Amino acid sequence: MTVTAVVDLLPRLRRITLTAEEFRAFVRAGADECFGLLVPADGRPHLRWYTVREHRPGLAEIDVDVVLHDHGGPAVRWALAARPGTRIDFRRSGASYAPPPDCGTQLLLADETALPALAAIVESLPPGTAGVRAVVELPNTSWTYDVGGDVEIEWRPRDGTAPGTRLLEAVVEPGRVGYAWVCGEAAGVKAVRRDLIRGWGLDRRRITFSGYWRVGREDGYDQG
Repeated sequence: MTVTAVVDLLPRLRRITLTAEEFRAFVRAGADECFGLLVPADGRPHLRWYTVREHRPGLAEIDVDVVLHDHGGPAVRWALAARPGTRIDFRRSGASYAPPPDCGTQLLLADETALPALAAIVESLPPGTAGVRAVVELPNTSWTYDVGGDVEIEWRPRDGTAPGTRLLEAVVEPGRVGYAWVCGEAAGVKAVRRDLIRGWGLDRRRITFSGYWRVGREDGYDQG
């Protein structure tokens, strides 16, 4: 892939547009499809996973949104240095968002690293889709940005609390939930999943979850 554009959506959220001829025939497996960036560092490729935020087949382009966190690993260092003409390799993966046809209500929970995936899901829903609650935990109020679609996003600033705290608060009274998609910091995601299963009796088969990063991990985030 070749970088064609770099835009800062927020002070710590950078959108990078990538082109490759193969993207003309590329078919997304689902709304939250992720792919592997094979980032060169220390003389070898480092694999990091990111969401296909937008896909424009006619232009052979995709967009990826990268969180520029403080303790940047190879992918963040690459994103900070990326300029039009920069080359990078792509590895195919897949999508995880898969609500059962009879799920009824959905609960979508994400932190800043999973915001691109949640936004892609929300924007993929048919107009007028009802019964979807979307909650995003962010470092602070400066992180909110426009998301398309008809679902109203609940923005919950972390403001110094442990990652996952605001998402766990969001399931204190979830009501009837038929499907949950929970992605973000690994320990927080695990706590939310446990509460949905033990506290609210949601079938574990109706929960899609993924730990995108871990507190204390030396090279920062795994996925965005």
